[in-house]
Amino acid sequence: MREKLISLDDGQRVLVVGGGATGIEAAAEIKGYRPALQVTLLTAGRVGAFKGPRVERHFRQSFQQQGIAVIEDSTVGAVYADSIELDTGERIPADLTLWAGGFRAPALAERSGFKVNRLGQIVVDCYGQSLSHPNAYAVGDASHPLEEPGNPVRMSLFTALIRGAHAADNLAATLKGKPQEPLSFAYYGQGIAMGPHDAVGFFGYPADQPVGPILRGKLAVYVRDIFVWMIFAFLVIERRFPGFFFWLGKNRFKKSAAEAPTQKAPEPSL
Repeated sequence: MREKLISLDDGQRVLVVGGGATGIEAAAEIKGYRPALQVTLLTAGRVGAFKGPRVERHFRQSFQQQGIAVIEDSTVGAVYADSIELDTGERIPADLTLWAGGFRAPALAERSGFKVNRLGQIVVDCYGQSLSHPNAYAVGDASHPLEEPGNPVRMSLFTALIRGAHAADNLAATLKGKPQEPLSFAYYGQGIAMGPHDAVGFFGYPADQPVGPILRGKLAVYVRDIFVWMIFAFLVIERRFPGFFFWLGKNRFKKSAAEAPTQKAPEPSL
């Protein structure tokens, strides 16, 4: 994709399919580094609606300022080399199409006989163990917990980092003959890049919903960069000092289970 993007001439058309965080970031980054391209984002629903109307409004403002076109409430029926076809039969020309309309886990787990959900993710219990193969732990975006750990689980680097650390803690506890702990955490917030000079950031503790002011512009870019740097710094420090990494919300699962013992996490949808 990078090579194709570099080879495009000014005025050619880039179509990004998907109105979630990945599609929004991709459209804005492409427009930011190649402002002379015609960039369009197409989504089956409303662009940026996944975090509520306040955040959605900032996405729309940034797209308008950057000259990124938006096509909403449209479903793709087919993808071709030079266009996409909507389920209505309408063709939209594109010199480059980037698909960000949803993700699936690799088929390896399903082929290996693990119990998976409809996205191919290994279904695990609250300790991170596979329901079909309890001797195996699965973490990150390749798995999904059957029970909600006090928070809806979404695909993200931050989530994967916590789940990896949690599985490691449980493995260490098992080796020492100690009881395992159920997965439990809270999101701190979210920062979504809107190109090299803009971003949308907000605090989301503890329910992963926008709380307080919404940051924009260079300030949001700096704050987002700091948190991205911190995530990678945690990995480096953890290698040198095992056990350093920690996260907030370790008791949220217990509180959630007490309120609704039979509550199950909904499967993610494309």
